[in-house]
Amino acid sequence: MRIREISTVCAIMMLATFPLSAFNTVEVYHDVSIDGEIEPSHAPSTSFITHGPIIIQDDLDFESQRWEGNGSYVNPYMIENLNITVDSQICIMIHNVTAHFVIRNSYLSTTGELADNLLILNSRNGIVDNCSITGGSRGIEIRASTEITVANCTIYGTSSMGITVYLSDRCHIISNAIYGTYTGIIFHNSVNGAVIGNKVYRAETQGISMYFGTSDNRIFYNLIGWNGPDDSIDFSYNAADNGQNNVWDDNVSLGNFWWGYDGGDNYLINGMGGASDRFPHYFNDTESPVFVRRADDLSYEDSDERNYQVQWEAFDSNPYRYEIEVDGILVESEIWHWQTVSLDVGGLKEGVYNYTIDFVDGSGNLITDFVIVYVVHYILGNIGTTLVASSSIIAVFVVLVALILVRKLR
Repeated sequence: MRIREISTVCAIMMLATFPLSAFNTVEVYHDVSIDGEIEPSHAPSTSFITHGPIIIQDDLDFESQRWEGNGSYVNPYMIENLNITVDSQICIMIHNVTAHFVIRNSYLSTTGELADNLLILNSRNGIVDNCSITGGSRGIEIRASTEITVANCTIYGTSSMGITVYLSDRCHIISNAIYGTYTGIIFHNSVNGAVIGNKVYRAETQGISMYFGTSDNRIFYNLIGWNGPDDSIDFSYNAADNGQNNVWDDNVSLGNFWWGYDGGDNYLINGMGGASDRFPHYFNDTESPVFVRRADDLSYEDSDERNYQVQWEAFDSNPYRYEIEVDGILVESEIWHWQTVSLDVGGLKEGVYNYTIDFVDGSGNLITDFVIVYVVHYILGNIGTTLVASSSIIAVFVVLVALILVRKLR
């Protein structure tokens, strides 16, 4: 049975028990609503406002660009409800800011392996809440900054890091879902931070990494699994600690949820830091995705110039990828983020086309659907469409059975 996802209300309550010398829990969570289960947020809402890249170079830029708020603790500057989709550019950069600010309820996406989505540099007093971030190099980079909180975000499909915290103090990564990245969360030369209640999976290298120069960070109540190269069963990819005095549990009774935990007293963390989770729990997922919408078979005449599509939609708590084959040949493989998957099938030559789609979750569970597209020659008209569809049914059945048998033998 799937382990129920974590309510981050609990994470906040436990965080409040930490020594105040580590961080100020009131300021960290100001104006962040964190409740419910950890689930990846959806693709950009149609209510989001399309916006170009945002560059904030100092506190005055919030005023000159007319963002709401005044930068105080009770009335922070607000950047919200935006869809920033750009090509090889940074989506948002915050630089040299001391005023309080919040970035929330937005979709950020960039292309290119060198472009970051969100960079917070030499700043403090910031919150990033409930954003969906994809593409580019890094999802969020926090550099030389203090008291930055990232909460309730979904970061997926980046070529490098999901979240990077570098040369920073008292930064808190709370209740995010991060998958399909090179590294999930990495702290480098950063201290007094917290990584709590996140779901981190399908990172190509490390799920969570406390790199050299890190110390006195708390990491607990995270769900960590299936990291490393595809089909890897090396559990050391889940996490690494090369810092000092980082604690991988709450110091009381709760650690992290690990794929690959074998039931021992401690879960040893890979790396030179000699760290361990003293209160580990097992994490796995045996449930397959479920279809929300399945595509119907389709037939049309080869003279028809309309743009035909087939569409699917599926759900899983740990989405990862989808793959589409046509007559057994892979034609599309992309990161899956609950989006409606549409495939153009118009303009085909006369024939029968067998489409197969797999939705695969983080642990490798999958669900499959088959769709047949019949394209008939115009001279037969509607009668021809019926005849071809009827006469092909046995052949199509044989093809489907063969495809299923081949898939079972893989």
